Amino acid sequence: MADIDREDQLLTSAELMKYLGIGRTKLYQLYQDPSFPAFRLGEGGAWMVRRSALNRWLDLVVKQPGKTYLFH
Repeated sequence: MADIDREDQLLTSAELMKYLGIGRTKLYQLYQDPSFPAFRLGEGGAWMVRRSALNRWLDLVVKQPGKTYLFH
């Protein structure tokens, strides 16, 4: 893991909930948002998000008027 750049790290659902300070229900709502940068590994596999894509998405969401996401 030391060789992998932190921004290229893939985050699991558990890591995303901790990073964003949200619960499972809110996270699964985000997975349904087409703008949220999540993908599944294989058919029916685990949801994953690349940290760099998540940070870019968060930057866009903060700047987007009218769209509200409730994070702790």
